[in-house]
Amino acid sequence: MAFNYLTKALKLSQKLDMKNRESEIYEMLSDYYASRSDFRNAYLNHINYSNLRDSIYTLESRRQIEDLQLNYENKKKEQEITLLNERTNLQETQLKLQKSKTKLLLVFTLFTIFVLGLLSFYIMVKNKTNKLLKSQNEKIQHQNEELEKRSRKLLELSEEKDNFINVVVHDLKSPLNNIAGLSNLIRINGKMNEEQMHYLNLLDQVSNEAKNLITNLLDINRLESENSEENFEEFRMEEVIDREINLYRKEAQEKNITVIKKCDPEVIIHNNKEFVQRILDNLVSNAIKFSPDNKKVTISCKMENESLYLAVIDEGPGIRSEERKNLFKKFQKLSSRPTGGESSTGLGLAIVKLLVEKLKGEIDVLSEVNKGSEFIVRFPASVNHP
Repeated sequence: MAFNYLTKALKLSQKLDMKNRESEIYEMLSDYYASRSDFRNAYLNHINYSNLRDSIYTLESRRQIEDLQLNYENKKKEQEITLLNERTNLQETQLKLQKSKTKLLLVFTLFTIFVLGLLSFYIMVKNKTNKLLKSQNEKIQHQNEELEKRSRKLLELSEEKDNFINVVVHDLKSPLNNIAGLSNLIRINGKMNEEQMHYLNLLDQVSNEAKNLITNLLDINRLESENSEENFEEFRMEEVIDREINLYRKEAQEKNITVIKKCDPEVIIHNNKEFVQRILDNLVSNAIKFSPDNKKVTISCKMENESLYLAVIDEGPGIRSEERKNLFKKFQKLSSRPTGGESSTGLGLAIVKLLVEKLKGEIDVLSEVNKGSEFIVRFPASVNHP
């Protein structure tokens, strides 16, 4: 009897999209099956309960971050509008002062004509003007103090935003590492059937995706803070490309994708190797993710005068022209999706653009729907850093 009620309640919750109620019912179903020693169904319902709770928690966390970012942007715009209005008022005040000085000059001219008769009037106007100047100077000083306070407040809000993001992602790292450690222990100490191994692999995949998201959030927050260290060294581009090909060899083989390298072995540059590796890492990862099976991904590099030309070309679905304006924005999900069920955080290309700008370079995209995309990066090949 209770099982029928729970089943009906589950269907109704799913129909009404009541995620919290749905997760509670999965938990009760898990307890129900466990009480009847049906541990398989108890486990499956507990997995559904855990996935829903994680989904709800992820949505809420992302919504909190987006709300905080939106609040910060709104406050910043309000401060800018207020600053503009105050500057306009200041200009109007200065114009009034200029007009007052013109009147004083006219009074002074009349003074030479009317002599003593207008002397008292001139003195009266002068005193009045001095009072106005004093009042305006006090007002300007007060406005300057207010501007300084608001400027400090903006800096504090920016620091609070950065600290909040760092705290959130660092707090998430520990439980994810615990999950990964527990998964490894299960693999080492336990004998599992095919179904159990499937769920364990799924747990590893979700854990790794979450850790990648945390890494991306930390990276983009560090890059936006403009406090990232810049280490310059001399290195061979072919070695960087070979590293990326080896790094994504497994993913490419799973989709039967051929990765082609076109790079002169003699291309040696002096720049930030970590940034260059990260740029190429994101571009190659995206190219493989969004390419169908049995396609090609081409990585090419060459020297163009004093700059390095680096391109990653895929044969994926391409990018619609109306979506390109949002291509390098954070948390953007375009119509094209990974072809093998891979995850996408929406931060990879935003990080690429920030890194390219850090290298004093530029990034271009050539794409045609259903024919593929070409991401082209250019930046100085040699940087003389003091």
